[in-house]
Amino acid sequence: DALGTGGVNVKSTDTLKIAAANETAFLNMEETSNLTLDADLTVAKATLGNTKLAAGTYTSADYPNFISGSGKLIVTEGEATGQKELLVEADFTQIVPNPVLKTAWVLLSSERNQLCEIQIVGLDGTLIRRMKEMLRQGENRISVDMDDVAPGMYLLVILREGEVETCKVVKQ
Repeated sequence: DALGTGGVNVKSTDTLKIAAANETAFLNMEETSNLTLDADLTVAKATLGNTKLAAGTYTSADYPNFISGSGKLIVTEGEATGQKELLVEADFTQIVPNPVLKTAWVLLSSERNQLCEIQIVGLDGTLIRRMKEMLRQGENRISVDMDDVAPGMYLLVILREGEVETCKVVKQ
């Protein structure tokens, strides 16, 4: 009924089935193992085969070789490796002001014109808001309305062409 707080290792050819929302410290899945998500699973860190996941939300569409079912795998800390995700430290992206009262500005640069998605995600993995923006080559300033977001700490997840960047933001 519960995984416990220490974490879980799933051996090759084994299946871990999550029937009710659960959370644990880490998830390590060996090649050819399966995670059946009938409910959401929240972990601080996750490794699928040789890929360490960045903070974010993942479904069977993202990793069909490992994940099945309609639930979400929610990674709150993460440390990405591999080709699918690349965690970029917030050296190049700034959130101002932080803490924010009504509107946060995401300041980021782009090497080319490209579409990006910005998500506001609760620390429990709940998606609060999702927006898509077209980045221009060079410096970009994107407005993120947080006026109706409850006070607390959130992750701003920025997804663009193989990169997943996370920044913490505090809403006052």
